[in-house]
Formats: sequence, structure tokens, C-alpha cells
Amino acid sequence: MDILKTAIFTGCIIGIVSSFTDIAAPEGTLKKQLKIILTMILILGVFTPFLGGGFKLDLNAADKLVEQDEYEDLNKDFQEMYLNQSSENIENVLTELMHQNGIPVEKTVIVSQLDEYNSLEIKKATVYLKNSTQSDRDKVKAIVSENLPQAEVEFAEEDNSEY
Repeated sequence: MDILKTAIFTGCIIGIVSSFTDIAAPEGTLKKQLKIILTMILILGVFTPFLGGGFKLDLNAADKLVEQDEYEDLNKDFQEMYLNQSSENIENVLTELMHQNGIPVEKTVIVSQLDEYNSLEIKKATVYLKNSTQSDRDKVKAIVSENLPQAEVEFAEEDNSEY
């Protein structure tokens, strides 16, 4: 008999909540969606006492689903991918800017890291120049300083990183 009382009580409470929601909801698709959701809750609420044991939601069990080591590895992989992709994009943009200004650049290498707030922090920009003049170096410093104010600028004449 307690099961029947619980089912009827749950149905009445959800019916009352449904009526208030129906009155307060604006006309349109939102009202239809709310009716569908409340109907589902009503069906679950009425039939749950008959299924036995009731319905229990344990949010603490969610932590057990993910192993901490797997999460940390995934986080490190994502951070590495983010740093590499960001650095590559910045390198391409800076190289293109320098080509537009007539500076003979082979390539640009950006050294970056994530700070404690997971924001990208650019530490150094190494610019590989071909037959550069002091004027070219001054232009490079101006371009890098304008676009990456915190970055240290370093120059190299030849790229030996492929060997």
C-alpha cells in the first residue's frame, strides 16, 4: 500500500509543478519541450516505486569512472598539442608579416608555455634570417615587439635544426 501512496503522491506533486510551469512558460517550442520533459519526469516518478528499491543517484561514483593517470596523460597530450598548434600558427603569421615588409626570413620559431591559468605565454621568438642587415633586424624587433610584447627576440643566420 505504501508503494501506491508514494506513486500517487509523486504524480500529484509533479502534476502541480507541471501546471505552474505550463502557466509560466511562454508560448512556442519552449513550452512544448517543457511539457515533454515534465511528462517524462512524471512517468519515471510514478513507475519508480513499483520497480522496487527506488531511484538512487550517486554523484561520488563518477570519480571512480575515470582513472587519474589516464586523465593526466590526456591533459598533458592536449596541452602539448595546444602549444604546438599555437606556436605554429604564430610562427606562420610572423613569417608572413616579415615577408610583407621585405625582410628575408627563412622561418620563425616560437617558444611558449602555459602559465598557472592555462593561458598561452610566449617566451621567445627566434628568427632565422638570410643575409640580414641591421635594418632588417631592427624591423624584425619592431614587428615582434608589436605583436608579442613579452617575447624575447633572438636572431639566427642559418637553420641547422633539420640535420
